[in-house]
Amino acid sequence: MPLANPHRGEVNVTALGQEWTLRFGMNEMCVLEAQFDCGFSELMTRLIENPRMTLLRTVFQVAVVGDISEEDAGTLIDDIGMAEAIQHLIAAVELSMAKPEPGSRPRKRGVVGTGKLTALTG
Repeated sequence: MPLANPHRGEVNVTALGQEWTLRFGMNEMCVLEAQFDCGFSELMTRLIENPRMTLLRTVFQVAVVGDISEEDAGTLIDDIGMAEAIQHLIAAVELSMAKPEPGSRPRKRGVVGTGKLTALTG
């Protein structure tokens, strides 16, 4: 797995002898809001103040870049520990919400009409 890019709100986690990247982009946040029928901020507050294991496992699964099962997410959490898993999730949320610092590397914009969305929208 490539190194996390903090400019894109990514955090690396070492578990089971390999690197995993966590990220909360718009799609990940929407998946969680729809699944738990509450806002993302409320969801993260619940995770921090009164964590349920099913909530922690699902949030971790959604945050991992790449497809993993809920059971795989639970295995990763078992390996790194629940407290550390929550800290990594918090770090990913903070990075995803952070405003770019002056002088930080800006996102490169592609040429209009060459991306994946063009193929989807025709």
